[in-house]
Amino acid sequence: MSISCSCDYDYDWYYVVEDKEKMATEPCQCYGCSEQISIGDEVRQMNRFELDDETNYELLGYLCPACSGLYDSLIELGFCLTAERGFIKEAMCEYRTEYLELKEK
Repeated sequence: MSISCSCDYDYDWYYVVEDKEKMATEPCQCYGCSEQISIGDEVRQMNRFELDDETNYELLGYLCPACSGLYDSLIELGFCLTAERGFIKEAMCEYRTEYLELKEK
């Protein structure tokens, strides 16, 4: 499950989505939805940090502009998101199913 209101997970690593947008320097896939990112597209970088060593990080992937906006919106609503490939797309499906259907009833 990628969307949760509870952030008390027990993981060995965490991720950070950078606030600044960059331009993609090579083609890749969006880590949030798996759509193609082309050279020159705006992206936000995701970095993975080990819990016991916060000084070293590795590149986890990039988010396209659509996923960046959705990520920010879900975080502002108080949701916690696990970072697996396609996690934004999955989280939005879960949000629509779980929360928008409740609102309509």
